Amino acid sequence: TEKAILMWGQVYATGDDLARQKAVEGLDLILPTDKMARMKAAVPLYETMPKDAADALIAELFGDYVQ
Repeated sequence: TEKAILMWGQVYATGDDLARQKAVEGLDLILPTDKMARMKAAVPLYETMPKDAADALIAELFGDYVQ
């Protein structure tokens, strides 16, 4: 699963708007739904992506948890 998370992270970081949308959808399918487990699984994204891209992706992935 970590390899898939990293792959989708690279798609998001280097892709156009459509690729980014697909990356978010793909990650939504494979990341846990529990907030803490999801956060833990997403840590490798920060380690392998440019900060701006990682921040944008995390904002999209965790938007449902922000109130």
